[in-house]
Amino acid sequence: MQLKGNHRDIETAYRDTLKWIHSTMRFGSRLGLERISRLLELMGNPHEYLKFIHVTGTNGKGSVTAMAASILKQAGYKTGMFTSPYLEEYRERIMLNGKKIPKQALVEVTSLVREKVERLLEEGFDHPTEFEINTAIAFEYFARERCDYVVLEVGLGGRFDATNVVTPVVSVITTIDFDHMDRLGNTLPQIAFEKAGIIKPGVPLVTGVTQEEILAVIRARAEQCNADVTIVGQVPFAHITWTDSHASTDSVSISGPDFAYENLSLSLLGRHQRLNAALAVATLKVAKTPPLALTALGSPASQALASCPESQTVPASLTSEQHRCRRNQGIQLDGYAASWAPPTDPCKWNQGIPLDEQAVRAGLAKTEWPGRLEVIHQEPMIILDGAHNPQGAMVLADFVKQNLSGRKVICVFGILSDKCYQKPTSYIAPLCDEMIITRPHSPRALDPEILAREARRYTNNVITEDDSDKAMELAISKAASDDVVLCCGSLYLVGAARTYIRKRFGISPYGGE
Repeated sequence: MQLKGNHRDIETAYRDTLKWIHSTMRFGSRLGLERISRLLELMGNPHEYLKFIHVTGTNGKGSVTAMAASILKQAGYKTGMFTSPYLEEYRERIMLNGKKIPKQALVEVTSLVREKVERLLEEGFDHPTEFEINTAIAFEYFARERCDYVVLEVGLGGRFDATNVVTPVVSVITTIDFDHMDRLGNTLPQIAFEKAGIIKPGVPLVTGVTQEEILAVIRARAEQCNADVTIVGQVPFAHITWTDSHASTDSVSISGPDFAYENLSLSLLGRHQRLNAALAVATLKVAKTPPLALTALGSPASQALASCPESQTVPASLTSEQHRCRRNQGIQLDGYAASWAPPTDPCKWNQGIPLDEQAVRAGLAKTEWPGRLEVIHQEPMIILDGAHNPQGAMVLADFVKQNLSGRKVICVFGILSDKCYQKPTSYIAPLCDEMIITRPHSPRALDPEILAREARRYTNNVITEDDSDKAMELAISKAASDDVVLCCGSLYLVGAARTYIRKRFGISPYGGE
């Protein structure tokens, strides 16, 4: 579908597109790879023309994804980024060099996906889930745009997540903690088993996990796949180490066998981001790039490949039939080096993605990841953080203790009913001078009165306000210029609060218009 017309036509088509995408929520969340695999096959397997960095984990996966994508962008690579959920607008899920997928492109790509979904149904398959459709849209868009790399965040778990159809150049498991226990299991080893499902034969793995019972599960899967494991910060298994820098609470030094970066400035706040930065750098350093890869000619990646002797020994150019099939899907391949499949001998892969130190420095200093310890406004300081599980709440509490001591904190808090709310409340409530408990924009929202009763176990100054916009306005009206308004909990709440604050104070949207 080639969309032509005025702005009103595009906006109408865009709204219709979103309506169809969101209508697929009724098909629920059904894990498994059969539907997405066949859908992508009907589309011409666009993911097979892309190089992926695949990231999972309970906490930190979004930050690591954003950091890695930012570094690659600063290094000159055309970089796609796929994340979930979005905060304010659907298009945040699918980013190219820090910009949201254009509305017209989303309409055109979704038209193709919708057409192939109809064929899928004719073949007797169940309807794809919304996340499977999101994944297919992203892969098609990134292939059309000829991305050098795509940093791909897992939606849920890993083993049966729709993103797990890819063979990446490196896999990442950030941390493991209790979350989504109804889907992933009730013990940490069970959760680790599901997330370790993204490990692929011969593809290196980077992880920030240090607990032995969890590492045992990860190592077992890695050994089955003959996948090298880099454990960041742990000796003797680590080749990458990180230390706190003395110069600033928002900087880190990261070193490895052939590099040492001192006092890297981090745009993302919190001590936990130092580990995430080390994970992002380690990921790019140990990635094994195939000798002949789908790479836009003239890009840094293609220039590096041209100088690689092995690249001359693996003929993988597309046949005329493959060109014809891809053109029928609307993807133009002229200007590409080739398509790629993992070489039979992973030892011939090139170690690391070519980067210079300045790209690493600039990438970490300019990373954007809204709604995660984000200071969106000053006087009063307004902080947004999607701390919705115990580990995330602990990190937020650590930040408040370290950086906001002595300042009045007015907290707007809301969480979903299918999340553990007792532990996050126990970490956050004692640090707040006032709490306004509200309802996230979700049918799964926890009743504010239930959450308020839990919060009153730790502080007496607790009220409820069902409407989250009114809750934010009330918090801001109570705050003096040197006070702090903290909005935390569900990302559904944080996203709505971010929209409200942007409009109230005239702040530009994330990822452009």
